[in-house]
Amino acid sequence: MTAGVVFVLMGVILAVSLWTHVEAHEALSWIGPVIFILLGIEVLLYLRHAGSDQVIVRYDWLSILTIGIVSVASIVLSLLISTGIYDELQRGMSMMQRSAYVELEPMQVPEEVETIVVHSLSHLEIYRSNTRQLQLFGQVRYWSDEPLDLEQVNLLQTNTVGSTMHVMVGTIERRDAGLYPTYVDSQLTLVVPEEVEIIRR
Repeated sequence: MTAGVVFVLMGVILAVSLWTHVEAHEALSWIGPVIFILLGIEVLLYLRHAGSDQVIVRYDWLSILTIGIVSVASIVLSLLISTGIYDELQRGMSMMQRSAYVELEPMQVPEEVETIVVHSLSHLEIYRSNTRQLQLFGQVRYWSDEPLDLEQVNLLQTNTVGSTMHVMVGTIERRDAGLYPTYVDSQLTLVVPEEVEIIRR
Protein backbone atom coordinates (compact mmCIF):
# COMPACT_ATOMS: atom_id res chain seq x y z
CA MET A 1 0.00 0.00 0.00
CA THR A 2 2.77 2.44 0.92
CA ALA A 3 4.67 1.91 -2.34
CA GLY A 4 1.49 2.42 -4.38
CA VAL A 5 0.60 5.65 -2.59
CA VAL A 6 4.18 6.92 -2.98
CA PHE A 7 4.14 6.33 -6.73
CA VAL A 8 0.77 8.08 -7.04
CA LEU A 9 2.04 11.08 -5.02
CA MET A 10 5.22 11.35 -7.08
CA GLY A 11 3.25 11.28 -10.31
CA VAL A 12 0.77 13.90 -9.10
CA ILE A 13 3.53 16.19 -7.81
CA LEU A 14 5.54 15.98 -11.03
CA ALA A 15 2.40 16.59 -13.14
CA VAL A 16 1.35 19.61 -11.05
CA SER A 17 4.87 21.07 -11.24
CA LEU A 18 4.68 20.97 -15.04
CA TRP A 19 1.37 22.84 -15.17
CA THR A 20 1.92 25.35 -12.37
CA HIS A 21 4.74 27.41 -10.89
CA VAL A 22 5.16 25.01 -7.96
CA GLU A 23 8.74 23.76 -7.65
CA ALA A 24 8.86 19.97 -7.86
CA HIS A 25 11.77 19.61 -5.42
CA GLU A 26 9.90 21.48 -2.68
CA ALA A 27 6.81 19.32 -3.09
CA LEU A 28 8.82 16.08 -3.26
CA SER A 29 10.41 16.87 0.09
CA TRP A 30 7.00 16.17 1.69
CA ILE A 31 6.96 12.55 0.50
CA GLY A 32 9.29 11.42 3.31
CA PRO A 33 6.88 12.28 6.14
CA VAL A 34 3.98 10.75 4.18
CA ILE A 35 5.93 7.50 3.82
CA PHE A 36 6.56 7.27 7.55
CA ILE A 37 2.88 7.99 8.27
CA LEU A 38 1.75 5.26 5.87
CA LEU A 39 4.26 2.77 7.25
CA GLY A 40 3.04 3.53 10.76
CA ILE A 41 -0.57 2.96 9.69
CA GLU A 42 0.38 -0.37 8.11
CA VAL A 43 2.13 -1.48 11.31
CA LEU A 44 -0.88 -0.47 13.43
CA LEU A 45 -3.28 -2.32 11.14
CA TYR A 46 -1.08 -5.41 11.27
CA LEU A 47 -0.93 -5.32 15.06
CA ARG A 48 -4.69 -4.97 15.24
CA HIS A 49 -5.29 -7.99 13.05
CA ALA A 50 -2.21 -9.99 14.08
CA GLY A 51 -4.30 -12.66 15.82
CA SER A 52 -6.35 -13.44 12.74
CA ASP A 53 -5.48 -16.38 10.53
CA GLN A 54 -6.36 -14.38 7.45
CA VAL A 55 -3.48 -11.95 7.97
CA ILE A 56 -0.58 -12.79 5.69
CA VAL A 57 2.54 -10.63 5.72
CA ARG A 58 4.59 -10.53 2.55
CA TYR A 59 7.78 -8.54 2.14
CA ASP A 60 8.31 -7.19 -1.35
CA TRP A 61 12.02 -6.36 -1.54
CA LEU A 62 11.54 -4.12 -4.59
CA SER A 63 8.92 -2.01 -2.81
CA ILE A 64 11.06 -1.81 0.32
CA LEU A 65 14.08 -0.74 -1.73
CA THR A 66 12.06 1.88 -3.62
CA ILE A 67 10.51 3.29 -0.45
CA GLY A 68 13.93 3.40 1.22
CA ILE A 69 15.52 5.28 -1.67
CA VAL A 70 12.64 7.76 -1.91
CA SER A 71 12.63 8.29 1.87
CA VAL A 72 16.38 8.96 2.05
CA ALA A 73 16.23 11.27 -0.98
CA SER A 74 13.29 13.16 0.55
CA ILE A 75 15.07 13.59 3.88
CA VAL A 76 18.30 14.74 2.23
CA LEU A 77 16.35 17.17 0.02
CA SER A 78 14.52 18.56 3.05
CA LEU A 79 17.82 19.10 4.87
CA LEU A 80 19.34 20.86 1.85
CA ILE A 81 16.31 23.14 1.51
CA SER A 82 16.03 23.95 5.23
CA THR A 83 19.74 24.78 5.57
CA GLY A 84 19.81 26.94 2.42
CA ILE A 85 22.39 24.75 0.67
CA TYR A 86 19.99 23.86 -2.14
CA ASP A 87 19.24 27.52 -2.86
CA GLU A 88 22.97 28.24 -2.89
CA LEU A 89 23.63 25.42 -5.36
CA GLN A 90 20.73 26.58 -7.53
CA ARG A 91 22.09 30.13 -7.43
CA GLY A 92 25.54 28.91 -8.46
CA MET A 93 24.09 27.12 -11.49
CA SER A 94 22.48 30.34 -12.74
CA MET A 95 25.47 32.65 -12.17
CA MET A 96 27.04 34.25 -15.23
CA GLN A 97 29.29 37.15 -16.15
CA ARG A 98 27.34 40.32 -16.83
CA SER A 99 28.09 43.97 -17.56
CA ALA A 100 26.27 47.21 -16.89
CA TYR A 101 26.89 50.76 -18.06
CA VAL A 102 26.89 53.68 -15.66
CA GLU A 103 26.02 57.20 -16.84
CA LEU A 104 24.70 59.59 -14.23
CA GLU A 105 23.23 62.98 -15.00
CA PRO A 106 25.75 65.87 -14.92
CA MET A 107 25.76 67.86 -11.69
CA GLN A 108 26.47 71.58 -11.66
CA VAL A 109 29.39 72.62 -9.44
CA PRO A 110 28.68 75.89 -7.56
CA GLU A 111 30.87 78.86 -8.44
CA GLU A 112 32.14 79.22 -4.85
CA VAL A 113 33.67 75.72 -4.88
CA GLU A 114 37.46 75.90 -5.19
CA THR A 115 38.41 72.40 -4.02
CA ILE A 116 36.90 68.98 -4.68
CA VAL A 117 37.81 66.13 -2.35
CA VAL A 118 37.16 62.76 -3.98
CA HIS A 119 36.47 59.77 -1.72
CA SER A 120 36.42 56.50 -3.66
CA LEU A 121 36.22 52.91 -2.44
CA SER A 122 37.40 51.44 -5.75
CA HIS A 123 39.53 52.29 -8.74
CA LEU A 124 38.47 55.63 -10.22
CA GLU A 125 39.85 57.68 -13.07
CA ILE A 126 39.52 61.47 -12.94
CA TYR A 127 39.08 63.46 -16.13
CA ARG A 128 39.24 67.27 -16.17
CA SER A 129 36.80 69.24 -18.26
CA ASN A 130 36.42 72.92 -19.11
CA THR A 131 32.84 72.95 -17.80
CA ARG A 132 31.57 73.52 -14.25
CA GLN A 133 29.97 70.11 -14.16
CA LEU A 134 30.50 66.91 -12.24
CA GLN A 135 29.62 63.62 -13.90
CA LEU A 136 30.24 59.93 -13.26
CA PHE A 137 30.17 57.32 -16.01
CA GLY A 138 31.78 54.02 -16.90
CA GLN A 139 31.00 50.34 -16.87
CA VAL A 140 30.76 47.55 -14.33
CA ARG A 141 31.59 43.90 -14.95
CA TYR A 142 30.25 41.48 -12.39
CA TRP A 143 29.56 37.79 -11.82
CA SER A 144 26.07 37.27 -10.44
CA ASP A 145 22.89 35.23 -10.81
CA GLU A 146 20.66 38.28 -11.33
CA PRO A 147 21.05 41.40 -13.47
CA LEU A 148 22.14 44.54 -11.64
CA ASP A 149 19.55 47.26 -11.11
CA LEU A 150 21.59 50.48 -11.17
CA GLU A 151 18.56 52.55 -10.25
CA GLN A 152 18.72 51.04 -6.77
CA VAL A 153 22.45 51.78 -6.37
CA ASN A 154 23.65 55.16 -5.09
CA LEU A 155 27.08 55.54 -6.68
CA LEU A 156 27.55 59.28 -6.28
CA GLN A 157 26.95 61.47 -3.26
CA THR A 158 28.14 65.07 -2.76
CA ASN A 159 28.35 67.40 0.20
CA THR A 160 29.49 71.03 -0.03
CA VAL A 161 31.06 72.76 2.98
CA GLY A 162 32.11 76.33 2.25
CA SER A 163 34.41 76.35 -0.77
CA THR A 164 35.05 72.59 -0.59
CA MET A 165 32.90 69.92 -2.21
CA HIS A 166 33.24 66.36 -0.98
CA VAL A 167 32.42 63.74 -3.62
CA MET A 168 31.79 60.17 -2.43
CA VAL A 169 31.89 57.48 -5.10
CA GLY A 170 30.43 54.20 -3.86
CA THR A 171 30.71 50.63 -5.06
CA ILE A 172 28.34 47.95 -6.26
CA GLU A 173 27.01 45.70 -3.53
CA ARG A 174 28.50 42.24 -3.63
CA ARG A 175 28.17 39.04 -1.68
CA ASP A 176 31.37 37.63 -0.22
CA ALA A 177 29.82 34.81 1.84
CA GLY A 178 28.40 31.51 0.62
CA LEU A 179 29.60 28.95 -1.87
CA TYR A 180 29.48 31.36 -4.81
CA PRO A 181 30.59 34.92 -3.95
CA THR A 182 29.75 37.81 -6.27
CA TYR A 183 32.65 39.27 -8.25
CA VAL A 184 32.54 42.97 -9.17
CA ASP A 185 35.01 44.91 -11.34
CA SER A 186 34.11 48.58 -11.83
CA GLN A 187 35.80 50.92 -14.28
CA LEU A 188 34.44 54.38 -13.52
CA THR A 189 35.46 57.85 -14.64
CA LEU A 190 34.67 61.05 -12.79
CA VAL A 191 34.57 64.29 -14.78
CA VAL A 192 35.53 67.39 -12.74
CA PRO A 193 36.09 71.07 -13.62
CA GLU A 194 39.69 71.82 -14.57
CA GLU A 195 39.90 75.11 -12.64
CA VAL A 196 39.30 73.55 -9.21
CA GLU A 197 41.82 71.75 -7.03
CA ILE A 198 41.35 67.99 -6.77
CA ILE A 199 42.29 66.02 -3.65
CA ARG A 200 41.94 62.24 -3.65
CA ARG A 201 41.30 60.32 -0.46
